[in-house]
Amino acid sequence: ELLAPARELLRHYQGDFLAREAPLPCFTRRRDELRQQVVTALADLAGALCRGSLHDEAARLFERATAIDPCRERLYRDWMICLQQQGEIAEGLRVYQRCREILADRLGSRPSAATEAVRRALGEASGDAGERD
Repeated sequence: ELLAPARELLRHYQGDFLAREAPLPCFTRRRDELRQQVVTALADLAGALCRGSLHDEAARLFERATAIDPCRERLYRDWMICLQQQGEIAEGLRVYQRCREILADRLGSRPSAATEAVRRALGEASGDAGERD
């Protein structure tokens, strides 16, 4: 059962490590490490669920992972691919838009060529040329 590890991880993950403590370097470093471990585990599980055709469950994990680490572009791209495989083209394009906005607002950057390629594929699947506004 692929969902059991995800449920267990989410049951234990209650937010950032010592989130209410002062931002001391020793806490901050460990907090970041743990956050990245959780996000990586969620992404790996979501990918496995998607490959197992459990797209709805995978999408929920991708959404949770992006809530924890909203600037990890790869999560959005993998989520878009999963949605495309499910036939959820419009939702995939919404995920792209969210990714684009977050990268611009938080990092002052744009999606990578790899993410843009997925967006174009989604646009073509929707019958749109995939052009950005």
